[in-house]
Amino acid sequence: MAHARRPRSYGRPQNDRGRRRAQAWPRRRRGAAMTIPVVICGRGGRMSRLISKAVHEAAGMRLCGYLSPSGPHGPIDGASVAGELAAFALPIPVVVDFTHPSRTARLVEEAAETPCSLVIGTSGLDDGLLERIAAVACRRATLVAANFSAGIDVLRRTASEFAALRDGHWDASVLDVHFRDKADTPSGTARMLAEAWSAARTKDAPEIDIASLRLGKGVSEHRLICHGDGEVLELVHRIENRRAFIAPILAAVRFVHEAEAGLYSLEDLR
Repeated sequence: MAHARRPRSYGRPQNDRGRRRAQAWPRRRRGAAMTIPVVICGRGGRMSRLISKAVHEAAGMRLCGYLSPSGPHGPIDGASVAGELAAFALPIPVVVDFTHPSRTARLVEEAAETPCSLVIGTSGLDDGLLERIAAVACRRATLVAANFSAGIDVLRRTASEFAALRDGHWDASVLDVHFRDKADTPSGTARMLAEAWSAARTKDAPEIDIASLRLGKGVSEHRLICHGDGEVLELVHRIENRRAFIAPILAAVRFVHEAEAGLYSLEDLR
């Protein structure tokens, strides 16, 4: 079991409007009717396969290719595979990335030079990479989230609202349970929940702990456990199938396709 204290989350709003915009880089006119070209980072992972299927089936979207660090390959289901973003001769594609921080870092470098929009759901992004993403968002519409499920967004908001209502004698912990091979500990979602709780408390409130377990083949479970005087409130969110992420991901693709340059979170989809 691994522990972390006072973590910093990502995918949170950057100001009271939940975004950093760069008005000098206008985007498409909202409502313009066109097919959205989509490029997916990775070609063999669980999430890339799931997103690929969803994009194929989605109205108004076209899967144009896969971005693979191992270089170009033959097409997959009619979509090309390239080693560099610039290799896709597309009119501002939306690039969807659920890979690894090292590959996200490379994508951010390429996005600075190649016009595109970004949807990033990679877990384990550190502060340095988040700053680089924020910098490229000054030129590209970029939505970043630690978790794309609708339920976890409700849990995050509930954690913040409950923490703000309770006095400093309440404390809390987050339990983060994921499949054995998950690379980062604690998860980005656990850090986001802890930050949501901590941000709503006074400076002298008890710090929040995260406990992480990596075992089995389940997808994910997060528990926010709140302790008061003689009572306990426990909130649980469990992902039983990765399909739970698909509807918000497709909504994010549509959003950044039309959005101005800026850094966005799931709150902007409401």
